[in-house]
Amino acid sequence: MINKKVSVLAGLFLSLIAGTGVAAEKASADKIE
Repeated sequence: MINKKVSVLAGLFLSLIAGTGVAAEKASADKIE
């Protein structure tokens, strides 16, 4: 049960990092263009 909770939190954390990374790339791309 603990492992499942940790894996869920890890998944949310990774998706959050990926989301902010994509948003940052889009923002920087808009600035360049």
